[in-house]
Amino acid sequence: MRQSRKQKRQNSKDVRKRAEERQAQKSEEQTQPLPNIARLTFEGFLNRYQLTMLDVAQAAEVRLLTIWRVMRDLPISEQQAQQVYAGLSRLAGVPYRGRIRLHPAKRDCPTSGEPPPDQAQG
Repeated sequence: MRQSRKQKRQNSKDVRKRAEERQAQKSEEQTQPLPNIARLTFEGFLNRYQLTMLDVAQAAEVRLLTIWRVMRDLPISEQQAQQVYAGLSRLAGVPYRGRIRLHPAKRDCPTSGEPPPDQAQG
């Protein structure tokens, strides 16, 4: 049985349409986010030395929320990071060499509440 030109065109359109539908379906599939390497490193360190977040917070003399932020690779201050590194080192007996994300460096922020000299009203 031979197909007419019209039937062949219709068949090729149908094939293209099905291929486009499959492509659209693939792009709509839910994907799992990749695990954060820094998070896995910190969790692995805690697991290896059988430490809890509370243990680390107490040894580092920081709030539990700070350790929670480190666990989720959220930024903390440089001073807090140094305290966390020191606390982990004290508890585990070895230094933690993983990365802890820091807040971006702040520009000349006066602590007295006065505006910087270039913004002073005269």
